[in-house]
Amino acid sequence: MFFKFFFFSFLLFLISFFSSCTAVVAGNTVANFATEDRPFGDSVKDSETEIYLKNEFFQKNHAYLTEVSIFVSERRALLTGSVETESEIQDIIEITRSNSYITDIYNHISLKDKDSVRSDGIDIFLNKKIFAELLGGEHITSANYKTVVQDRIAYIIGSTKSLEEKKLVLERLRNISGLRKIVDYIIIIEE
Repeated sequence: MFFKFFFFSFLLFLISFFSSCTAVVAGNTVANFATEDRPFGDSVKDSETEIYLKNEFFQKNHAYLTEVSIFVSERRALLTGSVETESEIQDIIEITRSNSYITDIYNHISLKDKDSVRSDGIDIFLNKKIFAELLGGEHITSANYKTVVQDRIAYIIGSTKSLEEKKLVLERLRNISGLRKIVDYIIIIEE
């Protein structure tokens, strides 16, 4: 257990050392571990798997690192983003499927669109609104959820201990103007 924690901390250090932008993300990730409702080991394993798969994507095609997002929660992988060809989508799915830790893959990778630059700005704005809504939400443990917006569709993955919290999270998302749709991969974990 100590080795895994040390290894993960070392990876976060390397990431933050080589990129000043990710230092904030790395710090936020460590803070999230402390506030999540699930065991620390599960959070670490999900994050290790995310990092490993991102590295695999990068090894296959450097562009995948910026074109595709992956979030892992409770052994489930959410894939979003856009690429040039259908074969690239299949490559990414195959890389993800080859990881024995992953049990479910939710693929929402699309082919690139000419209007994506304009919609990317809107998506970033909407994602920030979601983050603020969940962070400020009473009776919501925001660290339990990972969200991404693509083409004004909000994708959310995570886990909660209660149906009430899940309903609160989805209600907050429904109240955000500008979203076309919400795709929910929130599971309820029994204690």
